[in-house]
Amino acid sequence: MRLIAAIQDSGLLDGAALDELAESLLSHEQVISYPLAWVSSQDFNDGHSISRTVDEDTLAHHRVSVKPPLRRWAAQRALRSTPARLDELLRAAEPFKPRDRDAVIHGLLDAADVLDEPRRRGLLDRGLGASGASVRRTALDRLSELDGPEAARRRAINDPNATVRKWRAPAPELRPALFDA
Repeated sequence: MRLIAAIQDSGLLDGAALDELAESLLSHEQVISYPLAWVSSQDFNDGHSISRTVDEDTLAHHRVSVKPPLRRWAAQRALRSTPARLDELLRAAEPFKPRDRDAVIHGLLDAADVLDEPRRRGLLDRGLGASGASVRRTALDRLSELDGPEAARRRAINDPNATVRKWRAPAPELRPALFDA
């Protein structure tokens, strides 16, 4: 996440490029193709005693594994950019393994404030049913914003995970008096 934050802060990528990066991180399969000549000499032995000559048109392929924090950032970015995509983003998350799916739902919860209340509640239901405790805790934070901390606490006490059962409402943000009107 620090790398993504540094990229955002650097101004190296504009909003459209960051959106494109987010889309690529939400893809189910990333394959990078590059000329094999970049990393190999002209003659290549693949370990099976067959030598091959590599030219500039010979491509190598590398499958990239995207870590959950990057998927979380990407989902948050995608939803903030286009809130109408919520259903599409949720459908796209379904085929992922649970850890990656939870990361996408977590990112969507991070951006839930861009949604109207009915869509936010639907997203909360998904978050409260997620397999990851941290996702459920974030969903409880959002539930607390809508229905108050007591409603979220009642939901938390029945959770199978002890850390979720110990959930407490986030402390209200303290603003210096200088900014009060």
